[in-house]
Amino acid sequence: MSALRAAIRPLPVILPPMRDELLSSWLRRHGDFYGATGATILRRCLPAMTSVSAVDAGLAKNDERRLAELFRCDRQDIRGMTHLRKSRRPGGLIATVNPIQVCRNCIVRHSATEVTRGARLCSWMEGWRLSCPLCGTNLEDVRPMHLLSKVDPGNPLLVQVAPMARRGEMFMNKVIHAPGRVSTYMVELMRILLLPCEDRPANHQPGIDIPRLLNLVVPGFDLFMRRHHRYFARPGTLLLTMSVRIPVLAGLATIVNTPDDWTERLSGAMAPQFRNHFAACLQAAADWRTSKSRASRAVRSSAANESTRPARENSHH
Repeated sequence: MSALRAAIRPLPVILPPMRDELLSSWLRRHGDFYGATGATILRRCLPAMTSVSAVDAGLAKNDERRLAELFRCDRQDIRGMTHLRKSRRPGGLIATVNPIQVCRNCIVRHSATEVTRGARLCSWMEGWRLSCPLCGTNLEDVRPMHLLSKVDPGNPLLVQVAPMARRGEMFMNKVIHAPGRVSTYMVELMRILLLPCEDRPANHQPGIDIPRLLNLVVPGFDLFMRRHHRYFARPGTLLLTMSVRIPVLAGLATIVNTPDDWTERLSGAMAPQFRNHFAACLQAAADWRTSKSRASRAVRSSAANESTRPARENSHH
C-alpha cells in the first residue's frame, strides 16, 4: 500500500476506460491493478465519497476535476462514465448498485484480458435498453427474481412487437438525456401504460388479472401477463424484466409516433386523475419531435446554402 500512497498523485499507470464503462468499474480495475480495492482508490482520491458505486450517479464538478487530474484525463471523460449527462440524471430507469442485465458477448470479450476482466458497463444498469450499444447483442436479465420468471424470447407476442420495441429503445436513448423534462415525461408515460384500465371489474383481486392500458396499444399484453407474470405489480422504478420491457417500449413507440390516434382512446380508459398528466406526456413528446425536426431542417438548409455559395460567388465574378 505504501507504493500506492506514494503514486497516487497521480497514478503512474492509467488504464484506459473502455467504451460504455461505469466509473466505479474503472476505479475497481485500477484497484485490482495496484493490489488494492476500488474503495481504497476512491478514498485516496475523494475522501468524502463513501461508496464506489455512488460515483456512478454523478460527481460534483470539483470532484470530476480532482479525478481528472489524478488520472490524467479530461473532466468530460470522467463524467462520461457516470449516468449524469448535461446535468440531468434519468430518474426511475437507472439501477444504482448491481446490473439488471448484461451482454454475454461483452463479458466474454472482457474476460479475455486480465485488466478488463469483471468490467461493468453503463448499459447494464439502464432500464430502457434492449440491446448492447457496443455490439448489438440482446441484453439478458441477471436479477434472480427475473431469472425465475424468464420468458422464452421466442414467445409470439415478444417476437411480434420486437421491431416496434427497438424503435422505443432508440427513442428513449435519444430523449433520456435531452434538455428539458421530456425524459421525465416519457418515464411517466411508461408508468401510465402499466396502469389498470378504469373499467376493470370491481371484484378483481389486486395484482391478479388486471386489465392494463397497454393492452389497448399492444393487444394480447393482458393475456401474456396472466400466463407469465400473474402477480406483477407496477414498480416505481421501471427497472422491468426484459419480457415486460419489450411490450412497454413497443407501446411507447406506437403512441409517440401517432399520438393523435391514442389521445382520446387511452384517456377514456384511464382514471380521470391521470388524464391531464397523460396529455402533458404526449405534448412533451410532440414538442420534442417538433424541435428535432426544426433543427434537422435548419442543418439541411445551412448545408444547402454552403453548397450553393461557390456557384453564386463565381456567377457574381
